[in-house]
Amino acid sequence: MLDYNELSKIKITDLISIERLKQLEYLFDKANNITSTNTDDIYIDITDPESFMNTNKAIDNPQKEIHEHNIEIPQSNSNAANTDISVRLKDKIRDLFEDETENNIDSRLIDETKSGNLSEKTIKQLASEINISDIELNRIVKIISNEISETQSQKMYNLLFAFANELSEKTHQNIQLKKLLQKINLSKKKLIEKEALYQAMIDSSPENITITDLSGEIIKVSPAAITMFEYTQFNPSIKNTIYDFIHPNDSEQLKADIDLLLKQNIWEPRTYRAIKKDKSIIWVDVNGKIVTDKHGKPKQLIFVVRDITNQKKRNDALYESERNKSVLLSNLPGMAYRCKFDKNWTMLFVSGQCYALTGYHKEQLIGNNVISFNEIILPKYHDFLWKKWSDGVENHDYVRAEYEIITADNKIKWVWEQGLPIYDKNGNIEALEGFIVDITDRKKFEEDIKNKNTELSMINAEKDKFFSIIAHDLRSPFNSFLGLTQIMSDEFSSLSQQEIRSFVESMKSSATNLYSLLENLLEWACMKRGHISFFPKPLSTQTIIYNGIQPLIEYANTKKISLIVNPENVPIVADEHMLSSVVRNLVSNALKFTPTGGKIVITARKKDSDTEIQIADNGIGMSEEILDSLFSLDKQTKRKGTNGEPSSGLGLVLCKEFVQCHQGEIWAKSKEGAGTTLYLTIPDMQHLH
Repeated sequence: MLDYNELSKIKITDLISIERLKQLEYLFDKANNITSTNTDDIYIDITDPESFMNTNKAIDNPQKEIHEHNIEIPQSNSNAANTDISVRLKDKIRDLFEDETENNIDSRLIDETKSGNLSEKTIKQLASEINISDIELNRIVKIISNEISETQSQKMYNLLFAFANELSEKTHQNIQLKKLLQKINLSKKKLIEKEALYQAMIDSSPENITITDLSGEIIKVSPAAITMFEYTQFNPSIKNTIYDFIHPNDSEQLKADIDLLLKQNIWEPRTYRAIKKDKSIIWVDVNGKIVTDKHGKPKQLIFVVRDITNQKKRNDALYESERNKSVLLSNLPGMAYRCKFDKNWTMLFVSGQCYALTGYHKEQLIGNNVISFNEIILPKYHDFLWKKWSDGVENHDYVRAEYEIITADNKIKWVWEQGLPIYDKNGNIEALEGFIVDITDRKKFEEDIKNKNTELSMINAEKDKFFSIIAHDLRSPFNSFLGLTQIMSDEFSSLSQQEIRSFVESMKSSATNLYSLLENLLEWACMKRGHISFFPKPLSTQTIIYNGIQPLIEYANTKKISLIVNPENVPIVADEHMLSSVVRNLVSNALKFTPTGGKIVITARKKDSDTEIQIADNGIGMSEEILDSLFSLDKQTKRKGTNGEPSSGLGLVLCKEFVQCHQGEIWAKSKEGAGTTLYLTIPDMQHLH
């Protein structure tokens, strides 16, 4: 059906020519005896029959606009028309008479009128009887005639309307079809333009664009596709599929991907191996989309194919480089890092060796997630490292440093760090990069070397002391002894008994000192060579003390020095020979530096888990300098006893080594002119090995 709003706005002259309209007007007016009027600028709502009559009333003419075709108006039969007029006139007069009932119309006339048996003569007679003039009668007849004319015209208007409406509908449909055809032609033109643009885009695209049907058969390709596979042109007569250009090992995967695209409209981006015309292999990245028809059903497939062979080579090279770097970093004996230049040394990257070095996983250090690297560094190195790196950043120079860290399991490690500041394009510090290596073993080795050097220095000093003893201390007693024997040999007959006795006592003293020195030298040599035996056993302190002082009693009596032994007896586990030798050397040393008439007190007591032995004298004492070098051979004091007794210092060194064999300690307290006290401690049996 036609749209009413559109149809009501149609001008009659849009549907039919003016000439044919005038012809219809003329025929219509002749049929209805109506004066013709101008048809210009007449608008008719052709959906409403009344508009025909309303329009005629507006122009005082029953003119109607109708369709553009020539229409023959059939002539009415005059007799039939007269009969109809007679009937209509009777009805009209009857109606008029009914309307005039208030004018006292004769009831007979009313009845006659209602009976319908009125002829023209009867009408005049009736009109005369009710005093209707001829003029009034003519008016009535005219009204009845007009009513008849209007009735007849209405029927014709209805007929014309139906005809006009049908013709207008068809004409309007033709207009609509014409407009639709214009739209189709416009759409077709736009489609052609779009296809031209689409083809231009495909032709100018640097990408390989391939269009296929749903089975994968190629419909169209871009020039870039031909270039990619090194063909001269695309031959549409050859039914190639997209699978023909994919390596057989990858074609099944492509089919699976296309099936997924068609079923779920999902495309998984993937790389495939493609085959060029010369059978060489290239790597391509494929992206697929569905082209649908106007109903949304899949129609075609469009693929954008990019050659990523060079990119893949670069990626493979980068991957290999990264892999090599990863292997290198994983095999480095330390941790590679990248960190911010801040006092927390906030880590941005750390290598996998982080855990082996610090005991923390790299995720715990990165971004100070659990702990900052600064917290791992021992506090005493914080300022040192910040100063090192600040100088490095300022001077754009490498930084090398050694410091200690504390690991997650509270172990102290020495590390060596080397790094370089990294700057951005504006010269601002961006980060610090470097690596940190565990040098604990090296430091230990260096410490061992240092200790060995110290030990070697001591050995050299002891060697020098040893030779000095041999050259001086051993020679002096022999010289004294040989001098006395020479005098006795040369002057024995002239010597008195008292002189001989004095020479013999001097010789005995020299021999005793010489023997003591030789014994110490022998024990020291055995100790250095590791030939001395260590056999601890349960003993008492009294046994050790008496064994030690027994050879020295005569010497003490000679100098009139009192040897006082504490009567307390403390059980002890020790090597009897070694500990007795220690007591003997310590008491001998005290006798040398205690003047005649002095005293030496020897005590033993239990102190915690150790046994402590003290040897205190009231002799000449010693200075701080002598006290510091008392148990070492690298410094010689060359100090003689109160009676000129020689002192090599070898005895005290030997005492220290014997006490250390017992895992004990030995030290001295002294003040010049106020005597000296020597202490030694021996642990209980469970501490001895």
